[in-house]
Amino acid sequence: MNVEQFIRRHIQRILVEQLNNEPQRSKGVRGGVKKELRDLKAIADTNPGELMSRLKVSRVEGEDANVALSSLMNQAVSNTQAMSDAYVSPTSTKDSFGRNGILISLTPEALDEMSVRDATIFIRHTVRGARNAGLIKFPSLVQIEILGDNILVYPADKKFTWNVPKAKPDAKETPKVKSAK
Repeated sequence: MNVEQFIRRHIQRILVEQLNNEPQRSKGVRGGVKKELRDLKAIADTNPGELMSRLKVSRVEGEDANVALSSLMNQAVSNTQAMSDAYVSPTSTKDSFGRNGILISLTPEALDEMSVRDATIFIRHTVRGARNAGLIKFPSLVQIEILGDNILVYPADKKFTWNVPKAKPDAKETPKVKSAK
């Protein structure tokens, strides 16, 4: 059994426990999302507590976005065999403008068997499930992007802001008063 099949079966069990038959392999369509990943989005929305239970994520430490994301990703990747087979332990990283993020790599076996895009979608739904389950409570949005053969997770309100200069706050101009002469 290769890594992709193992992960697919595990995801299928998470999503459709009531089905007794073996999951069928779905064909990926360019630009489309595979059935297993669509089902994962559904469970992240409808039953996020069950998804977190299956991933063995009990609680997320820290009110700070970076600490909370690190806690979530470390638990999600290391607490189940399927995730450990697919992902390397997350590491903290920083861009050249001081933003903190979490970098998640795929194992060499997983890279041979699945696309980084599919692995990114799974991480995205893991974060979505954690937020819907109330495990992460910080106000900022979370961006999940592909960075080479890695997945980057970082708190930011706008997409694609990693390694982009931070916007300077608008300086409020004070009205100039003409002096009377």
